[in-house]
Amino acid sequence: MYPSSEPIDPSVLRLVQGKSLVRIVDDDETVAKSYEFMLRCSGWNCRIFNSAEDYLASENVQIGCLILDVRMPGLSGLQLQQKLEILEREIPIIFVTGHGDVDMAVLALKHGAQDFMLKPVDPQRLKGAVFQACQSDLLHFLKSQKEEAEREATSSLSQ
Repeated sequence: MYPSSEPIDPSVLRLVQGKSLVRIVDDDETVAKSYEFMLRCSGWNCRIFNSAEDYLASENVQIGCLILDVRMPGLSGLQLQQKLEILEREIPIIFVTGHGDVDMAVLALKHGAQDFMLKPVDPQRLKGAVFQACQSDLLHFLKSQKEEAEREATSSLSQ
């Protein structure tokens, strides 16, 4: 279903999909809707934002990932990535662009992007990247929950 070195266990895929929200930030409505349609048909929950500013104004605490266009009016995708880093709002980012180059990809990846793709994207590659990003975010969330529970348990122990 998704390209990788090993097939994805369908039960793991359903679990990750059930807990995740894929946010699509692209000023081109046709592109955003095509990603949304493709991903929804594959079982993903999605939400479209027409600009980086719309995304920043939203409450985004659910596990998932961000499919982010690089060139947009207002804040660019790279500027949004930097702003999220400053705000300490961690979310796996998959960049897509029709106007990318090696320097741009390196910059995005250095700042923590999960993937960088050129438009038109290969649907299987995008689905695979979405799964990897959402699974990574879910595992990060579960690890932080476990660590928090351990801290609480330790702090409640008597001397």
